[in-house]
Amino acid sequence: MVTKVYAKLWLTAAENKQLKPLFDNTIEEELIDLILVIPPVTPYVNDGFRNMGEADIDSRQLFHNELMTVIEEYGFTDKVVVLDAKGGADDPYGYYARYLQALDAIQERTGFNIKHI
Repeated sequence: MVTKVYAKLWLTAAENKQLKPLFDNTIEEELIDLILVIPPVTPYVNDGFRNMGEADIDSRQLFHNELMTVIEEYGFTDKVVVLDAKGGADDPYGYYARYLQALDAIQERTGFNIKHI
């Protein structure tokens, strides 16, 4: 689904039309129990690996919105947990809070208990 979003944002309409059957088949064949989504809540850091240039929150939000649309399009909305937990003073960007939220979601949806570190 992430690849489909990148294709939609970067390729032409004709190229996306050509890839649609491949995406449809691949995504519909997936047996998905849980989709963990991290919204764009932290400051953007240009690490030299992402093809976002000097991306701002608008382009990151656009990608997130497109991803959520694709997830809905394929009927996986009920599998989504948006990791949006807030951290305290010692976790200002919520990294550890979202980690704990993810562990809880995994246990709730799958029954696996992963110990917190």
